[in-house]
Amino acid sequence: MSTVLFTCTDGEVSLPHLLLCDREDGGHLVVHPPREVWERSLLPPAELAAWSLLVAATGKTMLETTAGECQAIAQALARIWPAWAQVLPDAAR
Repeated sequence: MSTVLFTCTDGEVSLPHLLLCDREDGGHLVVHPPREVWERSLLPPAELAAWSLLVAATGKTMLETTAGECQAIAQALARIWPAWAQVLPDAAR
């Protein structure tokens, strides 16, 4: 079972089950869409757009966080995600 760092209506950010790249090389996180799909193109446009913003926000927090510290990434996502989520119009949700 993977460790979940952040959850919102647009998806979930967790640590991978298997270490693909260690902290010194930047690390890895998994950003899951709001529901299980085999391929992201199967998500409706509004869900895909919201999930894509979550992916971008996760990447931004990883770049701003020293050595991929999980707790700092989780805190940064919790801080910036509400503002990023407001980018989507209500009709797209």
